[in-house]
Amino acid sequence: NITILGLNRLQTLLNDRFIQSIECPGPGKPVLVQKGGAMQATGIMLSEEEINSAMKEISERTKIPLVQGVFRAAVGNIIVIAVVSDFVGTRFIIQKNIHRPQFTNPPFPQR
Repeated sequence: NITILGLNRLQTLLNDRFIQSIECPGPGKPVLVQKGGAMQATGIMLSEEEINSAMKEISERTKIPLVQGVFRAAVGNIIVIAVVSDFVGTRFIIQKNIHRPQFTNPPFPQR
């Protein structure tokens, strides 16, 4: 499991193996989760400071600059896609359970 300090209020959602994605539509708006193929609203609303802190932490951990516009980063088993905007407020989606192929045999036949 991944821990992002700026997203500590979402940690139970990050740890829930049945949740496929977490969407924050912006500051002061209910966080949405995709669970069992359906989107569900949660009672969690993040402040602009919480969102900005989380995006800054992800940027620092991945060494991907955080600039206005689209931000994409992979951390552990999650992918974060964000639209960074001072004008309308930053919003993001976390996609969970990224499975990277693990080869037990060489991917190409040995000669």
